[in-house]
Amino acid sequence: MSRIAMDPDQVRAMAKAASQTSQSLHNHMSLIVSTARGADWQSQAREEFMDRLESLSRITAQSMIALQLMGNAATQKANQWEAKANRFGSSLESIGSLWSSFLDNLNNTWQGLLDSIGKVAIGGIAVIVGGIGTIGGWIEKIPFPWERTGTPAPYKIAPDPEPDPAEPAPAPAEPAPVETKPYPQPPNQVNLKDTNDVRSCARYAAARRPDLGSTSEGLSKEAYKEKYPGNFEYEAAANYRHKFADKAYQIGEGEKGNLKDAIGVGYAITWDPGYKSNSTYGHVAIVEKVHDNYITISEASKVNGIYVYRTRDIQFDELDNQNVWLIP
Repeated sequence: MSRIAMDPDQVRAMAKAASQTSQSLHNHMSLIVSTARGADWQSQAREEFMDRLESLSRITAQSMIALQLMGNAATQKANQWEAKANRFGSSLESIGSLWSSFLDNLNNTWQGLLDSIGKVAIGGIAVIVGGIGTIGGWIEKIPFPWERTGTPAPYKIAPDPEPDPAEPAPAPAEPAPVETKPYPQPPNQVNLKDTNDVRSCARYAAARRPDLGSTSEGLSKEAYKEKYPGNFEYEAAANYRHKFADKAYQIGEGEKGNLKDAIGVGYAITWDPGYKSNSTYGHVAIVEKVHDNYITISEASKVNGIYVYRTRDIQFDELDNQNVWLIP
């Protein structure tokens, strides 16, 4: 068994805890914003409060991304040193792109936080924050605990055997066939309209994106059931994926980190009944923003028994599911 200068399992556990904390923070912030939007309070003070709350929500979202990237970076660090222990003398694998992505997000979050604080007045005195440069310059210099001076280098008990020179070199691998994607590339443009219709998730989606139309195609319940016996319940939001079966698609592991190439603003997203949605009707929402590994949606959603408008982020792991469909 290889001996290494740190416990990779503990580091991975720390990274997992960071990801779980990030998700918990996201859920709490989404609930706070949704509750504030639904409060019966009309005044100029409310508008000012909501503006600041939205700003704080965006900064919190950036902080959650940075926390997830920090966990991913720690996980790859653990994998590198584990590989180092298994083959002493090999060079460390590069995590430059992941680390740079983490630093970029942390820089943006830090600057956004400074900008937000700078606009807040406490007792009539504006808070002024300045003199702090980008965070990347100094955080790059912070070593992980197992990289400090004096930490024993990992070693391997026995070297790998030399390859037999008499063995013929393996034949080169056949080039992989070009994969045909089940979605438009690049993502197509969708026309959206502003709406205040939040009577249900399907009504909101159809008002925001008129080409969706009705989930039941204007048919009566009996006529719809007769025509589509295999579909979900009559007027179920999830039936949009049946209505647009010719172009509805799902994403997989191949789209991880590349959602901007697979999803466009204005796409509809549906959840089958029971999967993070109503057990009878499912759910539908509209994609408002697309990031590398998550999307931001708008929706009409029930909060304390009342439909309200809200936006929230959907992470890649929730999108990569057999019960989730996207409609260009």
